[in-house]
Amino acid sequence: MNLLSINLQGSKVRRKRCWVKEMCFEKGVQFVGIQETKMTHLELFRIKSLWGNYNFDYACSLARGFLGGILSIWDPNSFVKDQIWCGEYYVIVKGKWNHSSEWYFMVNIYGPQHIREKVILWDFLLSFINNNAGRFIFFGDWNEVRQEGDRKGTIFNSQNADRFNSFIEQIDDIPDLRLVALSKRWSDHTPLLVFKERIDYGPQPFKCFNSWKCRNGFDEIVKQSWLRCNQSTRFDMKLKLVKADMKGWIKEVKSAEVSRVVLINSKLEEIDEAIELGSASPECISNRGELMNELLEINRMEDMDLAQKSRVKWGLDGDENSGYFHALLKQRRRSDNIQGILINGEWVVDPSQVKQEFFAFYRDKYLATEAHIEFPVLQPQYVLSLGERNLLENTFTEDEVKSAVWSYILLHTHLFIIR
Repeated sequence: MNLLSINLQGSKVRRKRCWVKEMCFEKGVQFVGIQETKMTHLELFRIKSLWGNYNFDYACSLARGFLGGILSIWDPNSFVKDQIWCGEYYVIVKGKWNHSSEWYFMVNIYGPQHIREKVILWDFLLSFINNNAGRFIFFGDWNEVRQEGDRKGTIFNSQNADRFNSFIEQIDDIPDLRLVALSKRWSDHTPLLVFKERIDYGPQPFKCFNSWKCRNGFDEIVKQSWLRCNQSTRFDMKLKLVKADMKGWIKEVKSAEVSRVVLINSKLEEIDEAIELGSASPECISNRGELMNELLEINRMEDMDLAQKSRVKWGLDGDENSGYFHALLKQRRRSDNIQGILINGEWVVDPSQVKQEFFAFYRDKYLATEAHIEFPVLQPQYVLSLGERNLLENTFTEDEVKSAVWSYILLHTHLFIIR
């Protein structure tokens, strides 16, 4: 997946179209999203000159006057379109990428300027996400920033930024996506290239859930896998064999449980219908109780997995169908996922360099002693002068003592007279 997004600020000039075509060819772009095309009517030749050939499919939202206009172009051999939604500020294309069975929603955005229209757009997009299953990729020009440092030349609005950040936090991340800023030549907006690149940080740890131990056959599959290994087999190879057998076993068990749930639900419907008609026998009613217990046991196993994945106390008693519960799971995955780190001000994603930097950081932490730690010298904000210090250290004179005593007597005598 190679995606290019750019605010072109008008597509009528030939050099701009040639520039976009060159970037698509050099970067192997399969999907390009263009904002501010300023096309008031459809021109296939202009779209072809942006893409480079006639092997393309497209979706667009035409400009109103000389402002706006959104255009999405893609290679039909790489991305197969299923459905399109177009609005004044968005173009959404639903389809599937090659070698992927998931639905993808490619959302090309050119955001409005007014905050009220922005909030309406964000609410619509969140509602659209909740009503459609699949992965969402947002790109374009939002006309909004997340923090004050991103705003140049205009006034920063913290309330708008907070609403925008709240909207972004509700959108799921897609792993293995990388973002590269290309050089801007014929536009004052930076073109962005998004591509999917899987970074290998080594073998992933094997997760064994507690619910597996409660299922019948767990101990037997572990013993059989271990006994199948020879004495000459290395220990790590034995663990790999046990891991592969356990994954195959749990996959078969869960598949059987899904089929069993479907069968139980159909039987329960038949029994409930018979009870309503008054033709249910005592054995039928007893069988219903057994089926309900079996269904509850299967659901209990699923709840154990969800609670262990969430790793929060709320998950033990929470509703696994709620958006909040699934947001906790996704937040945990995002926080555990390391995309890269900053080393000397440079963003590094190479796994070997990332691991080396982590190792050096914690090595220095554990080796540090009081002799190695440099504590900063604190400079006091206010220092007493020499005269003030001498005044505090001098002894009281006889006149100072008399003045203090007589002041106390006069004060209390005055209070006594008033009373």
